[in-house]
Amino acid sequence: MNLELLLIALAAGLAVLFVVWRIIATLRRQDCNSCGCPKPRA
Repeated sequence: MNLELLLIALAAGLAVLFVVWRIIATLRRQDCNSCGCPKPRA
């Protein structure tokens, strides 16, 4: 496997993990007004 492909795959994996972590953190906080979308309980 190419080193460049390995680095690209690693960067993509880290980006996906970061996005998933941000979504989980936002859902656990339950204040969606910080991200711009309306509150579910409003």
